[in-house]
Amino acid sequence: MPRPSIGPATLLRRSFAPTDHVAVVFLHRPTGRTWQRVLSAHALANAPQQRWLRAKNASRHDVFVSLATFTPGCQRRTKAHVVALRHVFLDIDHAGNQVLQRLRSEPRLPAPTYIIESSRGRFQVLWRVGGFTLSMLEALQRHLARHFGTDPAATDATRCFRLPGFLSHKYDPPCFVRVRAVADPYRVARPEEFPCPDAAMTDPAPVPSPRRPAPRPSLDLRTITQSHRDWAWARRRLEAGEHPEDLVGELSLIRVSKPQPRDYAERTVDRAWAVTQLGRGADALRLAGELAARRGYRADPTAYAQHIVSRAAELALMIRGRTSAIANEGDDETTNATATMTLDADPHEV
Repeated sequence: MPRPSIGPATLLRRSFAPTDHVAVVFLHRPTGRTWQRVLSAHALANAPQQRWLRAKNASRHDVFVSLATFTPGCQRRTKAHVVALRHVFLDIDHAGNQVLQRLRSEPRLPAPTYIIESSRGRFQVLWRVGGFTLSMLEALQRHLARHFGTDPAATDATRCFRLPGFLSHKYDPPCFVRVRAVADPYRVARPEEFPCPDAAMTDPAPVPSPRRPAPRPSLDLRTITQSHRDWAWARRRLEAGEHPEDLVGELSLIRVSKPQPRDYAERTVDRAWAVTQLGRGADALRLAGELAARRGYRADPTAYAQHIVSRAAELALMIRGRTSAIANEGDDETTNATATMTLDADPHEV
């Protein structure tokens, strides 16, 4: 196994204050189950806890740590429990070396604190930061994701990153997660050192209170939600050839703060899978049968599968119709961008 340029204990001590508590999250690849604990970051760097992490990793658990810090003892990793925002983050899930080259040549950005290679050609980029409000940080991360073409679903403040020095069991054989590059680990970048994407960057509001209940979303491009982004993320990954169950496990980890993260992840990925397959000319009845077999542990897998595929068929028709109408209006840059958003955006509400 290659040795990392910087170990997990060192990274934890350098990235967080002695009083910080972080969420450590485990994803068991064989079952897709996730669980987490909120622990002292510096205690997690001690030898006994590092042995515990290695033991979990050896039993095919992927190891993640939150980018932000949370209230000690909290049970859920939600924005309401965020204490401090310690990092700006980008998740490069394709064309990794090209994106890194663009990022390094961008004069408006400070040098990243860490570049972590999560698998071949995929990277996680972290900047140590201070002085950000939650709205400022998320606005910046969305702006950077659009600018560099990185994962748009990886822009919320409660996100986790893969802890280097451990294996990623997402692939067979597993990949070793390592730090590829390190800038000054003690330098803390301020908001004014980053590009200002919009008015939210100057919002002085503190970490917001829990979210208000949202109305049922639609395909209106003005109301794109995090669920739309999750659905678009699943479609892109499925079209790239990844297995649905791998995405279910990963999304349930990302959205562990949901009341039922596994159920949310399955519905999101299953719908994206059905729309993708229907777009390739697959038969709806065959898809429903395949999905019912895959979700045989549900209370009524046949009804579940029929509902998912039926809704997917409606959405596929809506998306095709809307995209055709937009394309007929013209082919300028704005129209093309809107068409792309329409293809990727979809309500998640079953």
